[in-house]
Amino acid sequence: MKNLENKIGISTACFYPELTEKAFDEICKLDVRICEIFINTSSEAKIDYLREIKLKADDNNIKIVSLHPYFTGYEPFLFFSDYDKRRLFDGVDLYRQFFEAAQFFEAAQFLGSEYVIFHGIAGTQNNHIRMSDEYSERFLLVASEAKKYDCELLHENLGRINEHIQDLSKDIRFTLDFKHAVHWGYDILEIIEKMGENIAHIHFNDMVADYNSLDPVNRVKNCKLPFAGGLDYKKIFDKLKDINYIGSFIIEVYRHNYKNLTEISESIEKYREFIKIL
Repeated sequence: MKNLENKIGISTACFYPELTEKAFDEICKLDVRICEIFINTSSEAKIDYLREIKLKADDNNIKIVSLHPYFTGYEPFLFFSDYDKRRLFDGVDLYRQFFEAAQFFEAAQFLGSEYVIFHGIAGTQNNHIRMSDEYSERFLLVASEAKKYDCELLHENLGRINEHIQDLSKDIRFTLDFKHAVHWGYDILEIIEKMGENIAHIHFNDMVADYNSLDPVNRVKNCKLPFAGGLDYKKIFDKLKDINYIGSFIIEVYRHNYKNLTEISESIEKYREFIKIL
């Protein structure tokens, strides 16, 4: 892994439910060169709204590497339900607004993000679209739309996707979120092994892991800023080195997981001290 110094960033999701533009103002106060924007509602994907964020990003030398749409709860309904594929195709049209919003940096249209984050089937929905060739086919249909706008759709490891990574197409690339592995009782090192070089992006956080708890909701309470929990980062980064990971580390925690901006700054500094000894 090379040039790790400036590969740490933060998501506006860390400040939710603060308005997205105000969350970005907080990011501008931090010593980071990259970030992720969580789009909380459809009006935030429009050019008039995004233009102000783009100007602030330029002024502060921050690259917006990824967009995270608010569609988490809709994705199983839109793309993986028992209903006719008409809903699937309509869902692709609905998602298109985010792909268009991901081209601004290079094509003077919106933000220029490299990635759009997708959750897919997160929980235990009982429908016929299992982790199979059909699941991969449907995801890749949406992903093909992203390519038309020079960005890439990444599947995040939310929920039971963790145990089915090996069943998916090798053409699917991933966002690895540490907390989503631990919340659901999976070993991060095993997830890295399964995803391999298809990991393109990381949501960076720490955990006080309680594997005795079978309730993922309780585990959410144990999410921490990086280097504030109990994850063995030395083993994790060594494993990422083994699979030649070259992407970003975007801090993504919940607002109740820290007290103030100083704690985030301290977490970023701990990262920079940590990578010196790798």
